[in-house]
Amino acid sequence: MTTAYGAGPIVVLAEDAPDADWEPWGTALRPAVGEERTSRPQPPTEGALWLHRTGRRAAFSRRDTLAPGYPAAAAACERHGFAPFVRPVGGRMAPYHADTLVIDLAAPDPLARNGIRERFEIMADAIVGGLRALGLDARVGEVPDEYCPGEFSVHAVSDRGARKLAGVAQRVNKWGSVVSAMLVVADPDPLRAVAVDAYAALEQPLDPASVGAVSDDRPDVSWSQVAAAVREELRDRIPVLR
Repeated sequence: MTTAYGAGPIVVLAEDAPDADWEPWGTALRPAVGEERTSRPQPPTEGALWLHRTGRRAAFSRRDTLAPGYPAAAAACERHGFAPFVRPVGGRMAPYHADTLVIDLAAPDPLARNGIRERFEIMADAIVGGLRALGLDARVGEVPDEYCPGEFSVHAVSDRGARKLAGVAQRVNKWGSVVSAMLVVADPDPLRAVAVDAYAALEQPLDPASVGAVSDDRPDVSWSQVAAAVREELRDRIPVLR
């Protein structure tokens, strides 16, 4: 039994709940990792899994904001209709829209720093398992010149080549951890277009062909089916998830 997500329990907060103002580790999840200390003075005892959608958002890192081209990159996102914001951890800009599945998993655990890599692996493997159950050749690993590159990116391989479908990020504090993943289900073209312009402004490499979606290979699969498949894979891997 894994201890990477604490002793639990972890409950499902909501699914398919559009939220145009969403930001990673937003207000709906902060109580689960003790960040609303004025309203919750005691360490939290219950985590949360939140599978949801968001509006058109462009998540920049603090690292991005230090680049000379950041103002131009943010302006490019706005021209494409993607609201820019700055997330609290590393990486590079990642775009989201209504056909993106956002997976936020918060777990209270004062020893959370001991399980950072294991939590990354569990989330990436669960996404791969869910996508394979839906018929995709999904794998963990970085695609050359992908957006927001990372060791725990998830890509799919087909006669189209390798395309990034998902990215995983994590935040840890003294109360616990939050792992946040984004998985593109459909309509990758707007994401590709905004990423191309933003990365050009940031002077970062990006191969447009690396931006993919589940619908590239399975256009018949819905957002809800992808969410259900990933949720079941997470339940198989995290015993404290209800």
